[in-house]
Amino acid sequence: MPDHLAILRPFYLNLILSCRKTIECRLTRTSKPPFGLVAEGERIYLKESSGPVRGLATVGKVICRRITCPE
Repeated sequence: MPDHLAILRPFYLNLILSCRKTIECRLTRTSKPPFGLVAEGERIYLKESSGPVRGLATVGKVICRRITCPE
């Protein structure tokens, strides 16, 4: 089972670590990793941008959607 690394701004990382934020969305115009590569039960290390790894989470649910955007 692979491990993953999420790099987060301190504001959002603190919300996650205090259990006030339980979901993380990564929205891009094109599908980029980790799209389609993260599965339930896998571990995600939570790293502060320009800082240390501060936490570890286990993936509870994954929803991947491709949405066609008008250009």
